[in-house]
Amino acid sequence: MGTLGKRPQPDEPRPSTPQAKPNGDTNRSLLDIELALADHFNWKKNVIAFNVLGISATLPLDHECDMLVVTPSGYLTEVEIKRSYDDFCAEFKKRHHHASAVPMKDFLYCVPAGILEKTVKKLEEQKIIPSGILTYDENLEFRQYGIRSNEDTPENRQRAEELRKEGGSILLLFNGHGDAVRIVDPNLSNHPLFLEQQLEIARLGAMRQVALRRKISELQQRGPVNPDGKLLTKIAQMEVLLREYRNRFEEETGHRMDEKEVLFG
Repeated sequence: MGTLGKRPQPDEPRPSTPQAKPNGDTNRSLLDIELALADHFNWKKNVIAFNVLGISATLPLDHECDMLVVTPSGYLTEVEIKRSYDDFCAEFKKRHHHASAVPMKDFLYCVPAGILEKTVKKLEEQKIIPSGILTYDENLEFRQYGIRSNEDTPENRQRAEELRKEGGSILLLFNGHGDAVRIVDPNLSNHPLFLEQQLEIARLGAMRQVALRRKISELQQRGPVNPDGKLLTKIAQMEVLLREYRNRFEEETGHRMDEKEVLFG
């Protein structure tokens, strides 16, 4: 008869639940978070690419994007991944605020659950309004919060505190007087990407495959005792994801890319 797993013995230590740092920052690696996000956004259905910088006329992104998600209908979401509050605060030293001429449906900050309150206060202070905030705990379970903006009144602040205490899925940011920076342009948010733009994102995602293969090769050449076995496994998992993007690109265009074209195309 099959079992679900080995029954723990009375004196056997139970696996501990991952814990965040005392200040709310995460102990999870960026690669852990990226792989979990790929699952969260269903990489088998949507095109997902990491660390994309579009510098062509086809994809005029003037900043590097941690993660882009393109739905089958062509709508684009950008996800900015943060592992600590200091990393999040460094975001506001940038000039671009993630604005671009590319149609974008949503822009999400992805932050550890333990810094959500500080994140909201910082956004209010900086008068920055994203589409939403995506939080994750140490088990890499996600929760998404939508953003609503209202005037800075005592009544609205009281309602915001009620929503936060209730753990509601809507957060209110108060950036009155109309001088707040909205990351997503409402005039572009309802427009899908052109097919050429979708394929450009898929191509940029596929390019990562060669770099990952080389990393795996370097790890394998270190010898039969591989101290980076865990990293090797995660890279291999990412390779599967990127191979899927490359296949989809080749199917759409009818053009098969060789290694040189993937690297320098």
